[in-house]
Amino acid sequence: MTDAFAASVDRTRRAASGGARPALDDGPGSPVRVVEGDLTVWERVVRQLESGWAPWGGYPADLYRERLESRDALAAIGARLPAVAAEPLDRALRALDGRFAAATRAIGG
Repeated sequence: MTDAFAASVDRTRRAASGGARPALDDGPGSPVRVVEGDLTVWERVVRQLESGWAPWGGYPADLYRERLESRDALAAIGARLPAVAAEPLDRALRALDGRFAAATRAIGG
């Protein structure tokens, strides 16, 4: 998912003319760079959840909470991205969130 987002933004950046390019900047601290980092984190959490939290069989609660906060940050930063970047982010989040929901079960259930 992260790779697909990055590739989509890169294609758009290369095709963009003049004024659209700065909105897709991926320099340190840019919204695009932050999204790529947080999306990578969220994708890793989903993969670990799907694997039964391999290799440890669990996940520290404070780290899990931090990862969920990274996911929340993606929703907030998506609103600051131009549509050409927000749309691939939304697709990636829908796919990862669906996998997360499918792999999550209620406590005690």
